[in-house]
Amino acid sequence: MRDQRKTKIVIFTAMAFMAILLGCAVYVGAYPVPSAKVSTPAASAAFPDKEKPVEQTVVYEKVTMHHPSAGEDGYPYIHDIRTNNTAKTIVKTEVGMLAYDKSGNPLKLNWYSLDTNGAPSYEYLYDWDSTEIMPGQTDNVDGGWNFNILDTDQSVKKIAYVLYCDRKITFSDGTVWENPDYEAWHENYSGKKVSVQLLDNYYPYVQIIE
Repeated sequence: MRDQRKTKIVIFTAMAFMAILLGCAVYVGAYPVPSAKVSTPAASAAFPDKEKPVEQTVVYEKVTMHHPSAGEDGYPYIHDIRTNNTAKTIVKTEVGMLAYDKSGNPLKLNWYSLDTNGAPSYEYLYDWDSTEIMPGQTDNVDGGWNFNILDTDQSVKKIAYVLYCDRKITFSDGTVWENPDYEAWHENYSGKKVSVQLLDNYYPYVQIIE
């Protein structure tokens, strides 16, 4: 703890330097810090005084295959649940359907069991127009797609996974959304073996409606 004597010049210089530092500190403390949420000029022009618009989606929350257990009445059925997160009511959907066994192998099925003349296929494209789905509504919580009503298709017993993807959605105001990703989805999945990990993590399947 030694004390070292200093000349007047050194003391004056040190005091001047301290005064400069103090002035800088006061200036920085008084200067307003800009907000981190700064809109770009383009966004401000398109949506003045508004946040970025929320994406509108139609989401398949889950699609599961139900096989009746021994002694249980009823038929095998697909249980599909989806939510309409758009501002419009859905009145019709054209949906592609695919099925796989527990190892991820694609299955050829007679999707519409009452049509005994129907040839088995990997994919079924179904026009669904029996129920309206209001904005914000989750639909088909208790419903399903019955299979093998006539007990003529033994492949149904192998179904472990079912994939859905909408090709087209029609809304109550007459507008139609055509899924730009549908053809790629069809190319990637239809008739091809799919990893079980991907099948286990397919849902929720989110479709962005633009």
